[in-house]
Amino acid sequence: MDTKTCNKCNTEKSVDLFYRDRGTYMSACKECKRLQGKQYYIDNKETVKVKRAAYQKAHRAEQYVHTQAWRKNNPEKAREAGRRQYANNVEHRRAVKNAWRMENPEATKTYLERYRVQHLPKMAEKAHKYRARKRSNGVYQVSEKELIKLYSSPCIACGTTERVTVDHIIPIARGGRHSIGNLQPLCLSCNSSKNAKTMAEWKYFLNTERTQNAAFC
Repeated sequence: MDTKTCNKCNTEKSVDLFYRDRGTYMSACKECKRLQGKQYYIDNKETVKVKRAAYQKAHRAEQYVHTQAWRKNNPEKAREAGRRQYANNVEHRRAVKNAWRMENPEATKTYLERYRVQHLPKMAEKAHKYRARKRSNGVYQVSEKELIKLYSSPCIACGTTERVTVDHIIPIARGGRHSIGNLQPLCLSCNSSKNAKTMAEWKYFLNTERTQNAAFC
């Protein structure tokens, strides 16, 4: 195995631990070069930032392609780098996100609606389980397939397919269980109107309301 002595740490190492420059090995090993670069950054932080910003601006498209390729080839490292970057800049990222939302209300509304459609079943399922468990009503497993079928069905009261939610036929507040046999699709408006009523009570409430409205016409 070929070896070489680093002129910085004076340690004999395998040539694999040295960078190559124009066909020849560099005089300092990789570790010493890394430490040298780190120290240079500490000593010239502002200058380095300015140079990096100028380079990134001039080579944005190339850097994007390179970054995407790296992320694809190193998914675990990419995720870890993202978590670390987020943890170190929580307040800044929050401020940037809030500013963007204020400047782009329509795009924000579209994104939130799409997120709701994609994640509402799981979010609602978690909340329903918590409420039923808290009241000791009984919690049974409802499969994702069953949830998707419920959210894809029209409202059983008015027939709309917009903003469909899952309702407990016997409300949890009235002792109803969280199980597939006690679930039905209701749109947000009908669900809010039914609230903690049973179906019989709700229908009576609607009929009474219609009668009262007709009397005023």
